[in-house]
Amino acid sequence: MKFVLDTQIFIHYNMFSDCDWSSLLESDDLELIIVPTVLSEIDEKKYDLRDNIKRKAKEVSAKFHDVINGQPLQNGIKVFFADVSSKTDYNANGLRESNKDDRIIAEILAFQRDVNEGICLITADVGLTLKARSRGIRVLPPPPEWEIKGKDPRDKRIKELEEFIQKNYPELKLYFPSEEGNLVESFSGTVGIEPCESLSDQEINKQISDMKLACKEKLSQIKRENSRQILPHMKISEGKIEEYEEELKNYIDEYTRYLIEFSGIQEKLSLIIEIPLVMINEGNAPAEDIDVRIRFPIDVRLINKIPEIPKRPDEPEKPLPVLSDIARMANFERPDISQLLTDIKPFNEDDREEGPDIDVSTNTALFWKRKLKHDFLREITLYCMLNPGKKPHTFLIEYYINAGNHPKPKMGKLTFLYEGQD
Repeated sequence: MKFVLDTQIFIHYNMFSDCDWSSLLESDDLELIIVPTVLSEIDEKKYDLRDNIKRKAKEVSAKFHDVINGQPLQNGIKVFFADVSSKTDYNANGLRESNKDDRIIAEILAFQRDVNEGICLITADVGLTLKARSRGIRVLPPPPEWEIKGKDPRDKRIKELEEFIQKNYPELKLYFPSEEGNLVESFSGTVGIEPCESLSDQEINKQISDMKLACKEKLSQIKRENSRQILPHMKISEGKIEEYEEELKNYIDEYTRYLIEFSGIQEKLSLIIEIPLVMINEGNAPAEDIDVRIRFPIDVRLINKIPEIPKRPDEPEKPLPVLSDIARMANFERPDISQLLTDIKPFNEDDREEGPDIDVSTNTALFWKRKLKHDFLREITLYCMLNPGKKPHTFLIEYYINAGNHPKPKMGKLTFLYEGQD
C-alpha cells in the first residue's frame, strides 16, 4: 500500500521512521510517497524561527538523506520521492496552485494516475481531510498518542547550555566613550579636528613679505655690530656672515613652502571627523584571536591617518665670534642614555595586535588583537573625511566582532550625531 504524510505529521508527530504504520494501515507492504510540496515545506521549516520546528525539520531531512543513500528505516517501510509537479492538473480538479493543501491533493491525484493505484493520505488537518475525501482520496488521521505534546525536553538542555555559554564566554561590544566617562552607543561630534583655518593667498604673501623684512633687519644688525667690534677674537668672520646670509635665504624659501603646505593641510583637517571607540569585554572569560570589522557609509571616507601638520622651519642661528665657539665646545656634555634603557619593557604575547587597517573597497576598518581580558577595554581611534562640498550629517557605523573562543560573532550599530545638524 502506498501512502502520503502531510507536512504536519512529519513535524509535530513522532519520527516517521519510528511509527508503526503497519498497524495503522493494516498492511505489511508499505511504501511512503514523498510528494514535492511536502518535501519543499520540510526544507523551508529547517529555517523556522522556532527551535523545535527547525530541529525536527532538520532531523526529518537527515532521514531522507539516509534513505537516498540506501539505508533502511527502522520500521521497514520503503520510501519513494515522487516527481509529479509537471503532471498536476489544478483546473480539472477545482484546485488552486497557490494553496499548499491544494498542491498536495493535486500531486496525490497525479501520482495515482501514474501508478493506477489508490493512495492513502495521513493528516490531522480537517480542511485538508475534507478536500481530499471530496476528490476520492482515502484519508486516515494519525493516532493521537503519536503527537509530540508540549515542549521538546531537549529545549531545556539547550537553554541550560546557552546560559552556560553566556556565563563562561567573552562578550565583546563596541561603544563610544562619553565626556562623563560612560560608554554609549551614540556620540555627538563635530567636523574638523583643528581650530586653525587655511590661509588665503593674500595672507601667505603678507607673512612672507614680513619674514623677508625681519631677516634683512637681522642680517643688517649683525653687520653693524660686527663693524663696531675692536677686539679680533670678538669679531664674526666674513665667511660666517656670508654663510648666515645664505641660510636666511634658504630659510625664507622653506618658510614659503611651509605656509603653502600648512594652508592646504588645514583645509583637509577641516573635513576630518575623529571617531573615538572603545572595545570592551563584558563577559566572564578572556577573548582570544579577536577580529574586528567597522564599516562606515560610503560618503564618509575612512583614512589611514590624519595628515601631519608640517613642522615650521627653524630659524638659522646667529653666527658667533671665535671666542664664543671655543666656550661652547668646552661645555659639551655627553648625553645620558640610562633613562632610555630603563624604559625598555619585556614583550607580552597577549598584547600583540594589528591595525586598524583600512579596506578602501568596502570603507571598512580592520583590527586584530591577540587577547582581551574580561572587564578590560581597548581604545580604537579612527578618522574619516567628508568629501569636499558634502554637508556633514548624522550616520550609522556597523561593526562585526569575532572572537576565536566564542561560537557566535557579535554585530551591532553605533550612531554618530553631527552637532551642527538641524
